[in-house]
Amino acid sequence: ILRQLGKGGMGPCYEVAHVLRPRETVVLKTLPVMMASEPELRERFFRNIIKAMQCRHVNLGRIIEADVDDNVYYVVQELVPGQPLGGVLDHMPMLEEIQAREVVIQTALGLQKLEEMETFHGGVKPNNILLTHTGLVKLVDLGLTTFSGWGEPLTQPSGVWGTPYYCSPEFGRPDAKQDVRSDIYSL
Repeated sequence: ILRQLGKGGMGPCYEVAHVLRPRETVVLKTLPVMMASEPELRERFFRNIIKAMQCRHVNLGRIIEADVDDNVYYVVQELVPGQPLGGVLDHMPMLEEIQAREVVIQTALGLQKLEEMETFHGGVKPNNILLTHTGLVKLVDLGLTTFSGWGEPLTQPSGVWGTPYYCSPEFGRPDAKQDVRSDIYSL
């Protein structure tokens, strides 16, 4: 473990180096104990991760693997060089029009790929949109995605998972069907 990158709804995430390839760094996210202790949530999570690993697009952060070691469940993701849109907006409340347009277009292209895979992200927010130094935009944190026909979305015990400021109105209603339109609202 090189450093902790942050802590989100899923738990802490770290920048880690591969033991055999120390120059190759990735993001390691561990799952909350609540999820690891619930067999149904674990199963749903791994089903979703397997499908998320198949989502390949230049504007989507890549899921490399997911596994369990000594009863710690984790996900390994591509480390995207750059910074979260949320961090950029902390220092400048508005983007220039051309940059804002690029962020929206590239994020929408990633969402289009998810729609083609019959899924949606469910957690589109500034901290899950990474801006690289080359101008590439990547939507990350695909581990919470929900795939059509694969069951219920991953939720906390309260039934709601997400950042309220960016959730679509139907997100908090257990009877509502969510899809890519929820992501478009969040974007």
